[in-house]
Amino acid sequence: MRMETDRFKEYSGEKPRPCRCKNQNAESLEQIPSLLIYESTVQCECRIVKYGSLSNIKVVGKELTFRFVMKGQFPRGVVDEFADVLR
Repeated sequence: MRMETDRFKEYSGEKPRPCRCKNQNAESLEQIPSLLIYESTVQCECRIVKYGSLSNIKVVGKELTFRFVMKGQFPRGVVDEFADVLR
């Protein structure tokens, strides 16, 4: 999978800055559980959240590339319900 580097940590509450994902940072990201959630838009009503882990995280040009290993999934309503706590 891939995403634009300037979107990295976009909703983390931190001040936006260029992605400088170095190997040790990537390794620490690979150690924590991750949620894969597609943005809700008019075109996409993706109502499933995937739970898993990231691996092979690399910066390639202006993109952050990674593999996502899914361990399970659940309805997006669960995340919507606890959104304030998850921020």
